[in-house]
Amino acid sequence: MGKRKRAPGGGRKASGDFSGLTVPFSVRMPATMREELKKAAQKRGRSEGQELLARLQGSFDRDRKSSRDIKLQALCFLIAETAEWIGRDWRSNPFYFEAFKLTVGKLLDALRPPGKIGSPLKRMPREKQGFLYRVQKTPKVYSEYVFANIMEALNRTSPPSEFPEYAEIAREVPEITAKWDAEFFGMTSAKRHLAVQRTHRDANK
Repeated sequence: MGKRKRAPGGGRKASGDFSGLTVPFSVRMPATMREELKKAAQKRGRSEGQELLARLQGSFDRDRKSSRDIKLQALCFLIAETAEWIGRDWRSNPFYFEAFKLTVGKLLDALRPPGKIGSPLKRMPREKQGFLYRVQKTPKVYSEYVFANIMEALNRTSPPSEFPEYAEIAREVPEITAKWDAEFFGMTSAKRHLAVQRTHRDANK
C-alpha cells in the first residue's frame, strides 16, 4: 500500500500571531541557534515556527523604520513613550485609548511649526498644480485624502503590484514596486498587531 498523501490544507493549523500559512519553506540552521529558538519560543508560549516568523517580521519592521526620516523616528518615539505612560491597555480599553488620543493631539499641538496655515501650492504655477490642487486646498481636505489612502492600503489583501491598473506606473517607475511591497507588508503587520477589522466605510463613522 502506497504512502498516504496529505490532503491540500491538511495537517495541524497554525495558531498564534501568524495564520494562513500556505507557502512552505525549509531552512537548515546551526544546532545552537535551533536551541536558542526553542528556548525563546517556550519563554513566549509560541511554537518554534511562530517564534521564527515573529523574529523575521521584526527584522523587516526595523528595516522599514530605519529607512524613515529621522524627525519621523523621533516623533514615533514620543508617541511610543506616550503609550507607555498611558498603559498597555490603550488599544483595548476605550478610556485609555481616548486618553492616548488626546495626549498625542496635545503633543502634536506642542510641536506645531510657527507661521500661518496656507496651501504650499500657492508658490507653484497653476498649470503645474494639476491633481494636487484638488487634494491640497486645505489641511482638512488633504487629511481626508491621506486618511482614505491609508485605510485603503490597510484593507488590501494583496500588494498593488498585482493589480493591472498599477502596471503602467510600475513600468514607468520600476523602483516603486519595492516601495509598494514594503508598504503592503508593513500594513499587514500593523493590521495584525492592532487587530484592525474595520473597513474604510466603518472607520469614517
